[in-house]
Amino acid sequence: MTTTTSETETRSSPPCVQPAASAADRRARVLRSLRRYGWNPTSFQILDHSYRLWFSGEAVVAYVDTGRALVVAGPPVCPPASLAAVTRRFVAAAARRRRAVAFFGVHERFLTTTAMPATPIGEVGSWEPRAWPDVLARVPSLREQLRRARAKRLRVAPAGKRLGPLLPVLRDLRARWLATHPMAPMSFLATPAALTADPAEGRTILVAWHDLRPVGYVCLTPIFARRGVLVQEWVRDPDAPNGTTELLLDAAFHSAARDGLDYVTLGLSPLAGRISPWLRAARVLGRPWFDFDGLSSFKAKFRPQRRETVALAGVGASRASLLFESLRVFAGGSMTRFGVATLLKFAPLST
Repeated sequence: MTTTTSETETRSSPPCVQPAASAADRRARVLRSLRRYGWNPTSFQILDHSYRLWFSGEAVVAYVDTGRALVVAGPPVCPPASLAAVTRRFVAAAARRRRAVAFFGVHERFLTTTAMPATPIGEVGSWEPRAWPDVLARVPSLREQLRRARAKRLRVAPAGKRLGPLLPVLRDLRARWLATHPMAPMSFLATPAALTADPAEGRTILVAWHDLRPVGYVCLTPIFARRGVLVQEWVRDPDAPNGTTELLLDAAFHSAARDGLDYVTLGLSPLAGRISPWLRAARVLGRPWFDFDGLSSFKAKFRPQRRETVALAGVGASRASLLFESLRVFAGGSMTRFGVATLLKFAPLST
């Protein structure tokens, strides 16, 4: 359950549930802020996870308390002119509780505004959806892959505002897709989008069909203040024809263009771009469990028009400590349990 913390309460005590504010009221308040100021690609995801919420006027900060640090899901959602002040107030509130603060997944705008020490952790590519046909014109291999996918009777259609009978089918697709990954499921900003009968306001699901059978889907999550969307996840049945994912992403770009949007991103490519030598080493060591290079290469074939560095910024502890606390959050609270779960999942694939 998401808990709510006002600025006044944070100064004197740990977060607590406010009985007067229902879960629906808190969600509505967060959604109002997101619709006005949700600029970070991951901003809408704070509605999906059991975050603690800290409010200050129109601003909202979503975070997880590890006991040593408050790990924040992106920058504060607030008016741009208030970003530095809101950040200072939140950091001060955390310091009164003897917590460090780690802002995970922030961009240059946050770093320039706050001048906070930061460690690059990857990059995001982005596209102007109306220019997508120009991108396709420059990549004959991608055009040919899309042609072959359509020749296999693949098509993509919106799921509609109510998933209805599709809901258990999409959940089953996701479960089978996740079963092919050697790493245990992650939490925090890696939590899959909530699949419910009524998708959250602004969220779109496109489904790939092979004849009459759903074989994949993409979830498009709004980035309101950028007039854009994040392709939060793309799921493909292990038995789906080749080209299913490419056809889904092509449909996502065209959908954004029809909606008059200005920005599309496929999200973070972790440990890509200009990162420190020790993170490059971590990318190599982590290959048996996560194909960092493969993910980056897959996204690169769509020819991003812009690349932005994504960072972990924070205060109150060393950069290594802040990164470790962030990893604990992604691991669901315990690196040991996550490691054991991954090894148990990976072992059958290694035999």
